Amino acid sequence: MAKTDAELLDLVDAAIESVLTKGQAVGAMGQTWTKADLTQLYKMRADLQARVAAAKGSPLRRAVAAAPYRG
Repeated sequence: MAKTDAELLDLVDAAIESVLTKGQAVGAMGQTWTKADLTQLYKMRADLQARVAAAKGSPLRRAVAAAPYRG
């Protein structure tokens, strides 16, 4: 089942916390893996925060928030 934007936001926040507290790279048995890029996680969080906030607003606000700005 697909996760809601709020659930995804919680996961992204947890991923950011993991990178900040445990580091970006993980190694075992001579191999190294890089966790998700912190910059990309911050961008995802900003997008999800906007979507969650828009979902809490009025129908007009939700429509405006979903439409890209073409200024």
